[in-house]
Amino acid sequence: MKYKVYLIALLGLALLSLGSCRSSKSAAGHKESTTGQSTEKDLRAYLGNICSQYGDWTDVSMPVKIELQAPKRFSVSGKASMVRGKSLDFSLRFLGMEVASLKADRDSVYVLYKLEKIAFAESIARISEAYGFDLEDLQCLLLGRMFVPGKGQAPVSAAASFLCSLASDGAKWYAEPKKQTRGAHWQYVCSLPQDGNKAEVTGIEVNASAGGRFDATYGNFAATEVGPVAEDVEVSGSLRSQKIRLALHWNTGRASWNKGIAPTSGSIPKGYKRISIDQLNKALKSL
Repeated sequence: MKYKVYLIALLGLALLSLGSCRSSKSAAGHKESTTGQSTEKDLRAYLGNICSQYGDWTDVSMPVKIELQAPKRFSVSGKASMVRGKSLDFSLRFLGMEVASLKADRDSVYVLYKLEKIAFAESIARISEAYGFDLEDLQCLLLGRMFVPGKGQAPVSAAASFLCSLASDGAKWYAEPKKQTRGAHWQYVCSLPQDGNKAEVTGIEVNASAGGRFDATYGNFAATEVGPVAEDVEVSGSLRSQKIRLALHWNTGRASWNKGIAPTSGSIPKGYKRISIDQLNKALKSL
């Protein structure tokens, strides 16, 4: 059925976020340099400035467009809500009816395709095992914000916990935690301030010790009441041998912040068929 795109889009989001992606090719190392106009002290100051722009938030709800860019291209729209560090909820609708949903809390993530009563579920523990990230870290990743693994949104003081280095081309710089998480090696990619624009985090590169890898890139930062949020977030990785690239486009102009949203939790309703990663991979190849 053509509306299975709703299910595939949410499953792709869940799998990429959960670190179920695997790549046989390790990331190439970056050639770094501390020469040029920006010293490590300058770069750390830029990092502190980025974090200083992050306002406090407790919850948010806003429209989102999910665009699958590989292996096929299509897009679906819906609404997402988050309660900071507690829950994540995506709802995709067609003609006013919810046809698919993703719900995640501190313990598990659930994806439901209601038209055919299909479900996918996985433990959040896989995130920590693969990358050392928790739910709030993933929320920051989806909003294009820096975070400290296991601690969520990065405060200004977090700048002292990173090693900052200028790329060899001098066009960007990297912020790598002095203490890496046990399951991964990762770093932020950031832009330099120029033409009156401030430095921004433009992406994150993550390589799991077990071989998993994903990259996220950020664009079109919007000034919201709680600070900058990336309206365009692209996440890429691989499921078995199948490459997946997924983009989220947030409508920050219609976002509602700090309204006291109650946390949500998921479950598999009675009568639903639970599918595996192998079955998802088969579905992706049939698109």
